Amino acid sequence: MGTDIIYHAEKRLDEKWVEVKDANGEREFFYFGAERNYDLYEILCGSIEPETGLTSRGFEPIAPMRGVPVDYPSNRGGDDDASSWVLLKELIDFPWMEKLRHFAGYANARNFKLFLENGRFRFSPVSPRHPYSPHSFPRPEWEVVTNDEMLDLITSETVVPDNVYTHIEFSRTYAQSAPHVLSDTIPKLLKFGDPEDIRIVFSFFC
Repeated sequence: MGTDIIYHAEKRLDEKWVEVKDANGEREFFYFGAERNYDLYEILCGSIEPETGLTSRGFEPIAPMRGVPVDYPSNRGGDDDASSWVLLKELIDFPWMEKLRHFAGYANARNFKLFLENGRFRFSPVSPRHPYSPHSFPRPEWEVVTNDEMLDLITSETVVPDNVYTHIEFSRTYAQSAPHVLSDTIPKLLKFGDPEDIRIVFSFFC
């Protein structure tokens, strides 16, 4: 079981909010967390851990959970505890490329090679609830080497033992966690009016 997001865009027209429709009169489709993008969910309105000001996955959210808009039509439903909204202007003004999510931990030879090649591998961010990945802290059975020593090992013809690890740290932009917001969501909704008069209303459900 996971969390899904239901969402739609509205535009302000004559002081009322009406649903955004495409040229065919259908609801405008745009990206807003497809494939259960939990990173985007937390960027939108994740709960903040008081100790660090970050969400459980290591983000600073755009805004806290706001509930259903006060002027939201009652016939559309919505639960304050699982609903929120953002203006298109807030998405545009948010520093997606400047804000960084930090990762740290230990990598074996295979993951260190992927790290050097900019490849994909599982590695947890630094965050208040999960400070590092499961491979954060050296275990007694590990042999910890420097990055240079690990590089020498993987470039040699020697088979690197599974218990050899090296410490790595890196950062990724928020845009890398939700790239389609910049390439799809914002451009599609901009054509419907002023960014301050366009909002996205969304709700979470399991």
